[in-house]
Amino acid sequence: MFFYVEYTESNVMKYKKVLKDYGDVEICYNTDPKQPILVTTRRIHECPHSYRLYPANAFHSLEIDCN
Repeated sequence: MFFYVEYTESNVMKYKKVLKDYGDVEICYNTDPKQPILVTTRRIHECPHSYRLYPANAFHSLEIDCN
């Protein structure tokens, strides 16, 4: 959902690597889980009321909800 590509196993693997290459960042959201943002892990932990992390299995269900 963050990269707006089709949900496939190959895309999951590809974009996990892309995120890892960004460094110390996480995909999270402020108020709407369907509006992902990329934020440094440090900032997320320093401002826990501003940034919310997705559950580990949430991306698949959000992809389904958006279609």
